[in-house]
Amino acid sequence: MSSGRPFTDADLAAISTAVDDAEQRSAGEIVTAIVERCDAYAGALWKGGALGAMAAAIAASILHGVAGWWGGSIWLWLALPAWAGAGAGYLLARIAPALQRALVGPEVLDLRVERRAMAAFVESEVFATRNRTGVLLLVALFEHRVEIVADTGVEARVAHTEWQPILDRLTGGLRQGRAAQSVVAAIREIGGLLEARGVTAPGADIDELPDEPSVHRE
Repeated sequence: MSSGRPFTDADLAAISTAVDDAEQRSAGEIVTAIVERCDAYAGALWKGGALGAMAAAIAASILHGVAGWWGGSIWLWLALPAWAGAGAGYLLARIAPALQRALVGPEVLDLRVERRAMAAFVESEVFATRNRTGVLLLVALFEHRVEIVADTGVEARVAHTEWQPILDRLTGGLRQGRAAQSVVAAIREIGGLLEARGVTAPGADIDELPDEPSVHRE
């Protein structure tokens, strides 16, 4: 995880316990995937650099217009503010997650998280259950976004819109810095919804997928 380490070993153990408890209530198999980020978003860094260069050049022009002073060679003033602003803008976009998210834009963030969730569904083999009752919960930390991907056995009983209140509460928890507690609460809600919608399987229920969350640095 990142240096801030939003999930401790105790947090991961609590998530595993929550998954086990939730799975006792239905035939659903819940897989939790936690990713640091879904993309490097290099374009946002260059966009920050371009905006910084423009801002510095404008500031230099204003200084000259107000004070009538270039402070040295005009050629130096033509190049230095833009280059300095580009470096500052690039660095600021790199170290300030909120700014980087703003430069990326919500539509791109949504798309990257959706694609990563579909990839995680396949990577974790959430489809590999007897009755297709797997549910993937993807938590994207940098993006402050979450996604649920349910297999066909769950989709037949749980409407897509029913996941949204769970996703909204979990997203709010991420943005408020309560990632671990919010993930545990979301898993419990998922278990309750699966139980309420009668996601069951014939015969004895067995644990088909790992309860432990997978954690990815990307």
